[in-house]
Amino acid sequence: MFSKKALLLALAMTQGCTVVQANVVFDHFKNNAGKYAAGAAATMATAAAGGFYGYKRVQEYIATEDNAATLETSKHHENWDKIEAENQEFLQNPHDAFPADFTWGAGTSYYQVEGAAENTDQYNWQIDEQGNQRVQHLIGNACDSWNRWREDIDAAHEIGLNQYRFSIDWSKVEPTPGVFDQTAIDRYKEMVTYIRSKGMTELIGFHHYADPQWFAEKEAFTKKENIKDFVRFCTRMVQEIGHAPGRLWATFNSPTGYAFPKYHQGIRVPGIKGNTQLTMEVLKNMAKAHWEVSKACKAVNPNFQIGILLNIMHLDPWREGHLADENVCKIGDKMQNECIFNFFTTGKFAIETPVELDSIKMLPEWMKTFIRSKMQGNGWYARIVAEDTNENVSESLDFIGINHYSHMYMKNAEKVNVPFETKTQNENYTIYPEGMYRAIKLIHEKMVQPIKAKTGKEIPVYVTENGVSHDDPQVRLKFFQRTMYMIKKAMDDGYPVHGYTYWSLLDNYEWGSYDKKYGLVHVDFPIGGNGTLNRTIKTDIGTNWFRNLVTNYKQRFTAGAPAA
Repeated sequence: MFSKKALLLALAMTQGCTVVQANVVFDHFKNNAGKYAAGAAATMATAAAGGFYGYKRVQEYIATEDNAATLETSKHHENWDKIEAENQEFLQNPHDAFPADFTWGAGTSYYQVEGAAENTDQYNWQIDEQGNQRVQHLIGNACDSWNRWREDIDAAHEIGLNQYRFSIDWSKVEPTPGVFDQTAIDRYKEMVTYIRSKGMTELIGFHHYADPQWFAEKEAFTKKENIKDFVRFCTRMVQEIGHAPGRLWATFNSPTGYAFPKYHQGIRVPGIKGNTQLTMEVLKNMAKAHWEVSKACKAVNPNFQIGILLNIMHLDPWREGHLADENVCKIGDKMQNECIFNFFTTGKFAIETPVELDSIKMLPEWMKTFIRSKMQGNGWYARIVAEDTNENVSESLDFIGINHYSHMYMKNAEKVNVPFETKTQNENYTIYPEGMYRAIKLIHEKMVQPIKAKTGKEIPVYVTENGVSHDDPQVRLKFFQRTMYMIKKAMDDGYPVHGYTYWSLLDNYEWGSYDKKYGLVHVDFPIGGNGTLNRTIKTDIGTNWFRNLVTNYKQRFTAGAPAA
């Protein structure tokens, strides 16, 4: 718990209220701590003190808290019965809505499909020091795509896709620091050649969550000095694979999807919980690494096309107008989105959460120092001061990738299980196609438009990861139809999208479990039996609708294979 004195002083100084008034606020949160997740009472009080809301608003909140209406419907939901009734032509012939240069892809990632992952940190973390499993299923050999990669590419081609997304396993290519395995490199080069032979382009990722064990032992991206290791690996791969028309490279698959599970939620290696400061340090170093990789790789080949894939998870207050619910959403958005957006639009990575004390002009420096000293150690607190300004950092973006699945309703700093949204096999996600429109609009407004205003350069936006894990064919059909409708709506409203990549091509290993079935292709896993790992393209009504979309699109815009 924060120092009571620090909170009272903060509230009194920021909003001009008295210490007596501030005491009312603090005591409310303290006396009702049982309603909040651990540490959230102090966090909410501090956020109120820091200027999100004035004392009057806090009084109103306290008076109405228990009477706040539970959300049944919201501005964030569409009337799908009406939309579907009015858009039958689109639902029957969706391919006509997408431009000639649109890419249709599906993705995989090295750790989740390749197997032979013994040199990664995530593999070596599956069993704890006492011999207990930390995960539901051990990964084993995953889909064995390290050996069966041609089957994967053949399946993508048969479905009708014109792009294949995959990532390079750093631990295979550079098994020890500075020592490269040419055989592994040649395997990836052979994959690229085969993809081109099938008339597809590539979206190639340098990093997808799992690190080489040796890099993890150096504390990975928690240390700024380790960035040079990542730059060395990326540069070598660009030298080896080279540039070709339509080839896109991504430095990171979702920096937040890497940092938060590892250092804030503690659900992936190294299993650290509640360290917001370290989480923000990792995000800062990953943003800096992206900039350094871009410079190094463009020095190898100026035509090199690089971007970053950003996960957009909307946080929405369960009770509209509710102080605690709204505050935790604001704090979460600042930690997961704003700091990244600001880096690419201003060249600075800086954050202080839950309160931006430097924005409070009337607060003297000695008071800020005092308050910060009392906040240290709380799991919600972090402060990153910009070390330098990378004025030209927007030049590191040749495209921006959006990874989007769902949203979360937050109530008193905890996730709400939403009764009126369809659940999926992933306990963190409900089916929420409206979020796709919101994510596209957000990236355009927060990144594309500010960068264009500053530099004149309009950065293309792609949907690089989006999918559903559900066995019900009708649910899968609604997911595809409604998602494509929201992408079309975004484009019609002036937010261009240049491609869509479904997650995933294969049913694969979803970070601890084989039970979440996202794939367009079924894989016969040996879970509880003697699975063959054979691939079979799914034929449910939802998958078929998507296949018809890309096939009809391909027939509409017939083109030869891209140049090798």
